[in-house]
Amino acid sequence: MAGGKITPRQKMINMMYLVLTALLALNVSAEILNAFKLVKGSLEKTNIGIDESIESQKISVTNLAEKNKNNQGIPIFQALYAELEAEIVAMEEFIAVIDGKIEKEAKGKDDDTESTDRLLAEGKDGKDLESNLKDLADMIQGYSLEARVSAIVASGELGSFPEGFVDQFVKKFAGENADYDYEGNIQGALTYDLTVDNPEAETKVWHEYNFHGVPAIGARTILTKLITDLKNMKKAVSSFTLQGAKASTTQKVFFYPVIAPNSTFLAPGDQFEAIISLGAYDPDAAAAGGETVPEYYVGTYTAEFANAVAALDSSNASGEESPGGPYAVSFEGWPFTQSAEVLTELAKNADGNGVYSESASSGGIKTGAVKRGNFWFPFETGYSVQKPGGGSYLLEKMNVMFAGVGNPITVSLGSAEVNNVSFTCGSVRRGSGDNSFIVNPGSPGSGEKVCQMTIKGTDKGEPVSEQFPIRVRDFPPPAARHKSLRVGETKMTRGQVCGFSSSSIVATPDENSLAALFDVKFDVVSWDATVTLRGEMPTKASPNQIASACEEPTAVGATITVYNIKARAPSGTIVDLAPVSYSVK
Repeated sequence: MAGGKITPRQKMINMMYLVLTALLALNVSAEILNAFKLVKGSLEKTNIGIDESIESQKISVTNLAEKNKNNQGIPIFQALYAELEAEIVAMEEFIAVIDGKIEKEAKGKDDDTESTDRLLAEGKDGKDLESNLKDLADMIQGYSLEARVSAIVASGELGSFPEGFVDQFVKKFAGENADYDYEGNIQGALTYDLTVDNPEAETKVWHEYNFHGVPAIGARTILTKLITDLKNMKKAVSSFTLQGAKASTTQKVFFYPVIAPNSTFLAPGDQFEAIISLGAYDPDAAAAGGETVPEYYVGTYTAEFANAVAALDSSNASGEESPGGPYAVSFEGWPFTQSAEVLTELAKNADGNGVYSESASSGGIKTGAVKRGNFWFPFETGYSVQKPGGGSYLLEKMNVMFAGVGNPITVSLGSAEVNNVSFTCGSVRRGSGDNSFIVNPGSPGSGEKVCQMTIKGTDKGEPVSEQFPIRVRDFPPPAARHKSLRVGETKMTRGQVCGFSSSSIVATPDENSLAALFDVKFDVVSWDATVTLRGEMPTKASPNQIASACEEPTAVGATITVYNIKARAPSGTIVDLAPVSYSVK
């Protein structure tokens, strides 16, 4: 194999295959056959994630082409990828046909070895399989960018190109001195090996060595593994194509603040801590990077900076495009009322992210901004403090009710008998105790709403009533988190990455918050994410793509940022949750 990358998952599957084939020499047991089935199923699941990743990268290249219609380099890269994809897909389809033949000839018998020997170890299908794989490997390892680009330009299918275009393109994208060595990356993309390294092997012919005496399910597993190898090669080629397309144009890089508080509701004296970092994305190619080191501050905005923030919000609302993106404020000068000498930069953790902490006292919102280059990225963080109350019922404790849940309340009209309770902003039902009621308010929309609760009764046969103003709020949105991590944790294991799914992000209220006291639930309905592998640029990723990223050699040290998180509050209102970011350990 010439420089191809094999993921840990592939290595594991290779090892399992070797163990299984060794055991086959001793006995074809049901356990071994079932093990082959498990490996085959795992490979097929992996293939789905690889296909999604490839499709995402192809869309990114298409977006770049749409945004850069006058750039002639991007269509060349699209044509180069289409040629390579066609060759690899043809090989995948050829293997799928052989797999179908084995399945048919074995007639449902997983332990059948006769069909495997006849078709693959000794027959034409096995010889053609090895020959075709060798031809593809030779094409990949001997890939010539100059030859391929010359042929594409000469075909005229992409229009006319200026004189010297091919020479300039090859100089920029091939060789050690290239801006991006597309040719070298393609030549090193091979993901399978046709050599027989076993010194004790009775034959050095690849198809004979791998398929002789192997039961049908084992042969089909080997074929599925070959398809996985080909898909990984196609994924590498699509990634190289995307990187080449990016190198041929100028990208827009948009940054945004990511805030990860350890809690949003604290008891007096508890320690509040928020980790502030900068996420990044490219609106054209869904990937971005940057080397400028950000600075983190928490302080009170000046009127001028507050106006600049409002102007950015207005610009975003009207659909205008801001130079630094929708989160960046272009502001000359110092944005805080505290001087630069007084307001020192926040301390940074081992990951280089800002850390703000204080002992919980009055709570409230803390404003801040991240400085990166000539732009400021304003953010807010904060917490509420749980204060003790001396009343005997909720109305006396807080004079507030929360939407979407039953708020228990005990009422009294003095010596009068209570008959019923009504509420202008929701429904009321009787509770289990004397004069106990459950009030279920509807959502107030934004902020809070003052509603009227009316208690009616009779006193010595005469009707009496009392009205109370009650504030209604939605529960404050909780912090989002990975379901196997606590709020505020920023480290994720490789195993947790491998298990990523659409249900991995949850929004659980802090255990000592009011929402937890009411046992309410926020359902996360959607989110977006980027994955930044070590030494690479952030790429937008689906849950399956995040899970498959754990197989990459650069997974440890990678960063997963989840943003645009939407959750359904108990009242049914869809709320935005703050982004969360995790580094893989």
